[in-house]
Amino acid sequence: MSKISPYPERQHYENVAKALVEKHPSLKEPGSGKGWYGWFHSLKFKLGNYRQKLSAAGCPEVRVNKRIGEDAKGSRVKKSKKGEVHYCPDPPEGLSAEDMEGKRKMIEVEMLKKDLDHQQIEELMSATFSKRRKEIVGDQPLIGDVMTRWPAMFCERQTFLSHSSTDLMTWYQDCLKCTKL
Repeated sequence: MSKISPYPERQHYENVAKALVEKHPSLKEPGSGKGWYGWFHSLKFKLGNYRQKLSAAGCPEVRVNKRIGEDAKGSRVKKSKKGEVHYCPDPPEGLSAEDMEGKRKMIEVEMLKKDLDHQQIEELMSATFSKRRKEIVGDQPLIGDVMTRWPAMFCERQTFLSHSSTDLMTWYQDCLKCTKL
Protein backbone atom coordinates (compact mmCIF):
# COMPACT_ATOMS: atom_id res chain seq x y z
CA MET A 1 0.00 0.00 0.00
CA SER A 2 2.84 2.40 0.77
CA LYS A 3 4.32 1.76 -2.69
CA ILE A 4 1.26 3.42 -4.22
CA SER A 5 1.35 6.50 -1.99
CA PRO A 6 2.60 7.42 1.47
CA TYR A 7 -0.77 9.18 1.91
CA PRO A 8 -3.45 6.60 1.02
CA GLU A 9 -7.12 7.46 1.27
CA ARG A 10 -9.63 5.85 3.63
CA GLN A 11 -10.87 3.54 0.89
CA HIS A 12 -7.37 2.11 0.41
CA TYR A 13 -7.05 1.28 4.12
CA GLU A 14 -10.48 -0.37 4.10
CA ASN A 15 -9.71 -2.44 1.01
CA VAL A 16 -6.43 -3.71 2.46
CA ALA A 17 -8.03 -4.53 5.83
CA LYS A 18 -10.91 -6.40 4.12
CA ALA A 19 -8.49 -8.33 1.90
CA LEU A 20 -6.38 -9.27 4.93
CA VAL A 21 -9.37 -10.69 6.80
CA GLU A 22 -10.70 -12.46 3.69
CA LYS A 23 -7.36 -14.12 2.98
CA HIS A 24 -6.76 -15.02 6.64
CA PRO A 25 -10.16 -15.62 8.31
CA SER A 26 -8.51 -16.35 11.64
CA LEU A 27 -7.62 -12.63 11.88
CA LYS A 28 -11.28 -11.60 11.89
CA GLU A 29 -12.21 -9.71 15.06
CA PRO A 30 -15.17 -11.31 16.83
CA GLY A 31 -16.31 -8.15 18.65
CA SER A 32 -16.18 -5.92 15.60
CA GLY A 33 -19.21 -5.52 13.35
CA LYS A 34 -17.25 -5.76 10.12
CA GLY A 35 -14.46 -7.92 11.45
CA TRP A 36 -11.64 -5.75 10.13
CA TYR A 37 -12.13 -2.36 11.80
CA GLY A 38 -9.20 -2.85 14.21
CA TRP A 39 -6.93 -3.74 11.30
CA PHE A 40 -8.04 -0.55 9.57
CA HIS A 41 -6.76 1.55 12.50
CA SER A 42 -3.64 -0.56 12.88
CA LEU A 43 -2.76 0.06 9.23
CA LYS A 44 -3.29 3.82 9.64
CA PHE A 45 -0.89 3.98 12.59
CA LYS A 46 1.62 1.70 10.87
CA LEU A 47 1.70 3.91 7.79
CA GLY A 48 1.98 7.04 9.97
CA ASN A 49 5.11 5.60 11.57
CA TYR A 50 6.42 4.65 8.14
CA ARG A 51 5.93 8.25 6.93
CA GLN A 52 7.99 9.49 9.88
CA LYS A 53 10.83 7.18 8.82
CA LEU A 54 10.51 8.36 5.21
CA SER A 55 10.68 11.98 6.36
CA ALA A 56 13.78 11.30 8.43
CA ALA A 57 15.37 9.59 5.42
CA GLY A 58 14.69 12.67 3.27
CA CYS A 59 11.83 11.53 1.04
CA PRO A 60 10.74 14.76 -0.73
CA GLU A 61 7.07 13.76 -0.95
CA VAL A 62 6.86 13.51 2.84
CA ARG A 63 9.35 16.24 3.81
CA VAL A 64 7.17 18.90 2.18
CA ASN A 65 4.68 18.40 4.99
CA LYS A 66 7.24 18.39 7.82
CA ARG A 67 6.61 21.03 10.43
CA ILE A 68 9.42 23.54 10.87
CA GLY A 69 10.10 26.10 13.62
CA GLU A 70 7.11 28.02 14.95
CA ASP A 71 4.78 26.21 12.56
CA ALA A 72 5.53 22.96 14.41
CA LYS A 73 2.48 23.43 16.64
CA GLY A 74 -0.98 22.87 15.27
CA SER A 75 -2.40 20.70 12.57
CA ARG A 76 -0.58 19.89 9.38
CA VAL A 77 -2.23 19.39 6.02
CA LYS A 78 -2.16 16.05 4.25
CA LYS A 79 -0.04 15.42 1.19
CA SER A 80 -1.21 17.60 -1.63
CA LYS A 81 -2.54 16.06 -4.80
CA LYS A 82 -1.78 17.23 -8.33
CA GLY A 83 -3.18 20.72 -8.86
CA GLU A 84 -2.84 21.74 -5.21
CA VAL A 85 -0.40 24.26 -3.80
CA HIS A 86 2.28 21.95 -2.34
CA TYR A 87 2.31 19.29 -5.07
CA CYS A 88 5.87 18.04 -5.61
CA PRO A 89 6.12 15.37 -8.29
CA ASP A 90 9.04 13.03 -8.70
CA PRO A 91 11.57 13.97 -11.40
CA PRO A 92 11.09 12.39 -14.83
CA GLU A 93 12.68 8.99 -15.19
CA GLY A 94 16.16 9.14 -16.62
CA LEU A 95 16.83 12.78 -15.68
CA SER A 96 19.33 13.50 -12.93
CA ALA A 97 19.59 16.73 -10.94
CA GLU A 98 22.50 17.83 -13.14
CA ASP A 99 20.48 17.20 -16.31
CA MET A 100 17.60 19.28 -15.00
CA GLU A 101 19.94 22.09 -13.98
CA GLY A 102 21.40 22.04 -17.49
CA LYS A 103 17.91 22.28 -18.98
CA ARG A 104 17.13 25.20 -16.65
CA LYS A 105 20.23 27.01 -17.91
CA MET A 106 19.14 26.29 -21.49
CA ILE A 107 15.83 28.03 -20.68
CA GLU A 108 17.73 31.09 -19.43
CA VAL A 109 19.82 31.21 -22.62
CA GLU A 110 16.76 30.76 -24.84
CA MET A 111 14.90 33.58 -23.06
CA LEU A 112 17.76 35.98 -23.83
CA LYS A 113 17.33 35.47 -27.58
CA LYS A 114 15.37 37.94 -29.69
CA ASP A 115 13.39 35.27 -31.55
CA LEU A 116 12.25 32.73 -28.98
CA ASP A 117 11.76 29.09 -29.88
CA HIS A 118 8.49 28.60 -27.98
CA GLN A 119 8.34 24.87 -28.72
CA GLN A 120 11.77 24.27 -27.17
CA ILE A 121 10.91 26.42 -24.15
CA GLU A 122 7.69 24.46 -23.58
CA GLU A 123 9.57 21.15 -23.76
CA LEU A 124 12.27 22.37 -21.37
CA MET A 125 9.72 23.80 -18.94
CA SER A 126 7.74 20.56 -18.84
CA ALA A 127 10.96 18.54 -18.36
CA THR A 128 12.04 20.71 -15.41
CA PHE A 129 8.61 20.96 -13.75
CA SER A 130 9.51 18.80 -10.74
CA LYS A 131 12.73 20.77 -10.08
CA ARG A 132 10.84 24.05 -10.30
CA ARG A 133 8.12 22.86 -7.92
CA LYS A 134 10.63 21.55 -5.38
CA GLU A 135 12.52 24.86 -5.41
CA ILE A 136 9.39 26.97 -5.05
CA VAL A 137 7.60 24.81 -2.47
CA GLY A 138 10.66 23.71 -0.51
CA ASP A 139 12.87 26.81 -0.50
CA GLN A 140 10.11 29.44 -0.80
CA PRO A 141 12.35 31.91 -2.69
CA LEU A 142 11.53 35.55 -3.32
CA ILE A 143 9.71 36.38 -6.57
CA GLY A 144 12.80 38.18 -7.88
CA ASP A 145 14.87 35.04 -7.40
CA VAL A 146 12.27 32.92 -9.17
CA MET A 147 12.17 35.42 -12.04
CA THR A 148 15.94 35.21 -12.51
CA ARG A 149 16.12 31.41 -12.25
CA TRP A 150 12.94 30.65 -14.27
CA PRO A 151 12.39 33.59 -16.66
CA ALA A 152 10.10 31.62 -19.01
CA MET A 153 7.62 31.12 -16.18
CA PHE A 154 6.61 34.75 -16.40
CA CYS A 155 6.06 35.09 -20.13
CA GLU A 156 2.43 35.25 -21.28
CA ARG A 157 2.51 32.11 -23.40
CA GLN A 158 3.99 29.96 -20.64
CA THR A 159 1.49 31.25 -18.09
CA PHE A 160 -1.43 30.18 -20.25
CA LEU A 161 0.15 26.78 -20.99
CA SER A 162 0.96 25.95 -17.37
CA HIS A 163 -2.66 26.08 -16.24
CA SER A 164 -4.08 23.48 -18.55
CA SER A 165 -3.28 20.83 -21.08
CA THR A 166 -5.39 22.75 -23.60
CA ASP A 167 -4.21 25.94 -25.22
CA LEU A 168 -5.92 28.51 -23.02
CA MET A 169 -4.88 31.44 -25.17
CA THR A 170 -6.78 30.04 -28.17
CA TRP A 171 -9.73 29.12 -25.96
CA TYR A 172 -9.78 32.61 -24.45
CA GLN A 173 -9.67 34.29 -27.87
CA ASP A 174 -12.46 32.02 -29.14
CA CYS A 175 -14.59 33.00 -26.15
CA LEU A 176 -14.01 36.68 -26.88
CA LYS A 177 -15.13 36.15 -30.49
CA CYS A 178 -18.31 34.40 -29.34
CA THR A 179 -19.25 37.17 -26.90
CA LYS A 180 -18.89 39.88 -29.56
CA LEU A 181 -21.61 38.30 -31.69
